[in-house]
Amino acid sequence: IIGVIKLIMHGKALINQLNFQDFTIVNSKEPTFLSVNGQSNIDFMIVSNSVEDLLSDLVTDSGVELFSGAPIRGHLPIETTLRIDCSTSPPPAKLKIDISSIDWDKWTDHVETTLESGKLKFNNSTADEQWQLIDSAIHGATTKYATYKKSSIHSKPFWTDKLTKASQVLRDAKKLYSKRNTISNKAALDSAKEQFDTMRKDECQKFILEKTSNLNVAQSQKFWKDFNRLFTKKSNNKVDPMRSDNGDIITDPSKIEDTLFDSFFAGKHKKEKSTNCDSALIPLL
Repeated sequence: IIGVIKLIMHGKALINQLNFQDFTIVNSKEPTFLSVNGQSNIDFMIVSNSVEDLLSDLVTDSGVELFSGAPIRGHLPIETTLRIDCSTSPPPAKLKIDISSIDWDKWTDHVETTLESGKLKFNNSTADEQWQLIDSAIHGATTKYATYKKSSIHSKPFWTDKLTKASQVLRDAKKLYSKRNTISNKAALDSAKEQFDTMRKDECQKFILEKTSNLNVAQSQKFWKDFNRLFTKKSNNKVDPMRSDNGDIITDPSKIEDTLFDSFFAGKHKKEKSTNCDSALIPLL
């Protein structure tokens, strides 16, 4: 903006165009230009008025290499600290029951044994007391045979321990590359990222296929509603779980449309799986 002695033409033009209702010019208390003939403060920062009060420690990096043709002559970068106070924090993670960890045979036996042992008391109780006995038996079985997991807004329903380990490897590779951006570290980062992405897609596909394998029409509507809520914003997580008669996954949209039409409108699934369906009704479907 200014020369060593006076305001230069380009600096005047910039100041004349600057709207000081929105922006402020700030400077360092330390010299920003060094040379064998002396030093001066000729470098400034233009910041928004909304963050001016958040700036602190406006200093120069005096130890930087100047990379100038002339010895000991050049501009120093200005460094500052922007104080940011996050007023809102994400909701804390909650402990929820991991349904997949429950041995349902043992869980059922525990509930039935508990209720059988208190059968006399159960029969002589009111409806509210009977429900309390049932609830206590269920809670006891769940406490004994179920494990808990943390759930937050970032939780993924398809997440596994393998993904946790792969994610840690990826974070370590990123940290190492940020410290030393060598060719070998970059190759290790790319390999870890590719391995994690492939594993994540595989686990997501397994989760979807397991959830959709035995769905009826009503259940499938609810599932896809929940699925769209979880995954539509992330295009790389989109998986088409439709399968052909030979078990191959169908990815072509036109074939998916034909399969859905045959299943839910042409009654093909009733022809193949049901022998008791009224033959006169099938053409009307």
